Amino acid sequence: MGTILLNDPIANNVEEIAKSLFPKLGISTWQRRESQNFPLGHYFSAELLGFSVKLYSLAEDCVGYPDFRFGLSLQPSYRLANAQIVADGLAELVAGTLASQKMDVATSVLDPTSNGLVVKRIKVE
Repeated sequence: MGTILLNDPIANNVEEIAKSLFPKLGISTWQRRESQNFPLGHYFSAELLGFSVKLYSLAEDCVGYPDFRFGLSLQPSYRLANAQIVADGLAELVAGTLASQKMDVATSVLDPTSNGLVVKRIKVE
């Protein structure tokens, strides 16, 4: 699963950022889904290039990501041999697109040398 961490200075909640973020990615339809697995009990779901996209609020006490308020996960909608590599690559492309639109973004990707997650802030000059 590719993960993007983000902030939007204009959005006060996940509903507002969904209305702003999804159109920037060319996504015209999305749905609110209920799940107790997410901090506020819900998230927003959409599809992008064969990937399931989930937009959610991060917990206020989210360890490791104190600078970010929202998360966006990308997971293949189909079985794929190199799913993690492809998801991380798409996350980098999406993060670059959002950074070019002046959003504060970072990716959380699997480091193949340590098998741990690495957070990398994305800046576009």
